[in-house]
Amino acid sequence: MTAETTYPQAILTWLETNDSPLLCHRSVQLWNAIHEELSPIVGAAGFIALYNRCIDLCGDGHPWLKPAPAGSAAALCFDTLGAQMAQRGASEALAVSGALLARFHGLLRLLIGASLTDGVFDAAWRDRPGMRPATPAAPGAAP
Repeated sequence: MTAETTYPQAILTWLETNDSPLLCHRSVQLWNAIHEELSPIVGAAGFIALYNRCIDLCGDGHPWLKPAPAGSAAALCFDTLGAQMAQRGASEALAVSGALLARFHGLLRLLIGASLTDGVFDAAWRDRPGMRPATPAAPGAAP
């Protein structure tokens, strides 16, 4: 099983809830974790440029989705996303969260390669309180 199929699906499963405030909180938590892992590699400005590009691309299907003002810190970008999602129903917020994650993951794989992208997602997703991968343990692994 590859990280390309494991992480996005595991994350979408974790995000999925009918509780809109919880979904918004989880989305912001996810983006903070990805930012924390990726910024040392591409820089803070590089991360924000990539994130905002994905926001723009997802905005085609969701015109209410707008990036934070230019020069915004990552935390403000994620808070803006959470606030915009909070104004929508849980199903639309989940659809946007999934589309944004898929675009970001795909674009990042093109830019820095599959191995490094998988490492970033693994580090962002694994060992975080409340964020656990929904993948089975390897055969023969201790429980």
